[in-house]
Amino acid sequence: MGKLESNKKKKEDALYNTAFELFTTKGTNKTTISDIVEKAGVAKGTFYLYFKDKYDIRNKLASSKTQDLFFAAYLAVRQNQITGFPAQLHFMIDHILNALKNDSQLLIFVSKNLSWNVFQAALEQKMPDRDVRFYDKYLQLIEEGHQAYEHPDLLLFSVIELASSTCYNCILYQQPVPLEEYMPYLHKSIDGILSSYQKDSSDTSAELYLIGQLCLIFHIYSVFNFPSLLAFSTSLRLAAFIVPNLSTQQMTSAQSSIIFSAFSRCSSVTASNGSSLITSAASAFATS
Repeated sequence: MGKLESNKKKKEDALYNTAFELFTTKGTNKTTISDIVEKAGVAKGTFYLYFKDKYDIRNKLASSKTQDLFFAAYLAVRQNQITGFPAQLHFMIDHILNALKNDSQLLIFVSKNLSWNVFQAALEQKMPDRDVRFYDKYLQLIEEGHQAYEHPDLLLFSVIELASSTCYNCILYQQPVPLEEYMPYLHKSIDGILSSYQKDSSDTSAELYLIGQLCLIFHIYSVFNFPSLLAFSTSLRLAAFIVPNLSTQQMTSAQSSIIFSAFSRCSSVTASNGSSLITSAASAFATS
C-alpha cells in the first residue's frame, strides 16, 4: 500500500472509530457530522469522500461490526474443529453472544442497527486480509455437512435476529433470566429454525414447534414487562421468515388459542384487534 492509500485508510479508520465512539455514547440522533470530523481530526469535506451522511457511516459500521463477529466465529469453528453444520451454527452463535456479552456497547449498537440491508452487506464483505466473503465460507460449511436448506441467507438472518433480540436483556440486565440460563431454550429454537428451512420437508411440526418457542419468548418478555411491542414485532418478523407455508387452515383452534393467549399478554394487543393480527400474520406466512 502506497503512502497516499495509507493516509486515506488512516482517515477512514479515524472516522469509523470516532463515529462508533460517539454513536455508542451520545447516540446517533444527538451525534452530528461536525462532532465526528472534529473529534477525528479531519476536514468536513473528507467525510463526504467516504460517506453520504451520518446514517451511511452508521450502517456501514453496523455491517462491518457484524461481519467481524461472523468472521471471528467462523475462525473459531475451524480452530476448534467443530464438525456438522448444526453443531457449527450453534457454536458460532455461542461465540458471537459471548463476544457481545463482553462488549455491551457493541451489543447495544448491533442490536439497534441490524437490518436486512445491513445484514446482507455483512455477508457480502470480504474477510480482513482475505479475498473471500464470509457468506461463501458459510455455504461451504453447509455443503461439507451434506445439508440442504431453502434460503440459507434467511436462515442465518433468522437465527441472528432471534439470538440478538432475545438475549439483549439477558446480557444487559440479567432479565428475565441470566444468559446462561436462557441459552438451552435459545438452542432449541435454533434447532426449530434449522428444521423449518430444510429442503423437502413437508412436516409442519417443526414450524408449529418454532411458533411455540417464539410465543414462549414473547410471553417471557411480556410477563417481565419488557418492551412488549418490540417482542411482538420480533416474533412476527421471525415467523414471517421461518414459516412461509403455514396458513390459518393448518392451525387447529387450540393452536390459534395458544398463540393468541401469548400475544394477548402484550399491552398493544387487545381482544378487539388480536384476531386480526393473527390473521394478518398467518396471511403473511402464506404469501411471503
